[in-house]
Amino acid sequence: MKTSSKHNLCLFGAGGHGRVLAAQIERFLHASVVFCDRSLYGQSVAGIHVLYKEAADIDSERICISIGDNSLREELHNLLLPKISPPIIINSDYNFAASIGAGSQILAGSVINTMSVIGSSVIVNTNAVVEHDCTVGDFCHIAPGALLGGGVSLGSSVFVGTGAVILPGLHVQSGTIIGAGSVVTKDILDPGIWVGSPARPHLKNSQRL
Repeated sequence: MKTSSKHNLCLFGAGGHGRVLAAQIERFLHASVVFCDRSLYGQSVAGIHVLYKEAADIDSERICISIGDNSLREELHNLLLPKISPPIIINSDYNFAASIGAGSQILAGSVINTMSVIGSSVIVNTNAVVEHDCTVGDFCHIAPGALLGGGVSLGSSVFVGTGAVILPGLHVQSGTIIGAGSVVTKDILDPGIWVGSPARPHLKNSQRL
C-alpha cells in the first residue's frame, strides 16, 4: 500500500481514469498520491491508499479531479477550487507556447502543439493530439487517440471519443459528445451526440455513447 507522509496530492476518484492517472504519476513523475473515493474508502486500489471518504475530509495540499465524466468533474472542481492542483503533465509532447489551466491532466503519449489553449480540469488522454492554435474549453475530455486538427475550437464540457477526428479550423459547441471513431467535417453548433464519418446527429441524443 503506497502512501506519502505528506500526501501532497490527492486524486478525487479511484475509478478507471483515476487509476490510470495515478499509475502514470507514479511511473513518470515519481510522485506518490492518495485517493478520495466514498465507495472505496479504506481500501487499497492498485496499491494506492483510498485515504479520504468525502471532499471535506481532504487535507492534502493539492487535489486533482480524476473522474472522466465532464459534468461531475466540473461540479467537484468548483467545489474544491482553492485546492485544485496545477496542471499535471505526464510524459507528453507539450509545447511551452501552449497554455494549460489548473486541474488539467495531460496523459502519457499525448501531444499539445504550439499556441493551443487548454482550459481548466481538461483531460487530454493517452496518445490524444491537440494540434497548433486549438482552443479547448474548461472540463472537456479528449479520449485516447483522438485528434484535433489545427485551429479547432471546443466549447466547455465537450467529450471527444476514442480515435475521433475533428478537422482543422472547426468549432464544436459546448456540451457536445462526439462518438468514438467519428470524423467531424463541419462546425457543430447544436450540442448533442454526433457519430459517424462524417459525423451526424445521433437519433437518440438522450443516451450517451
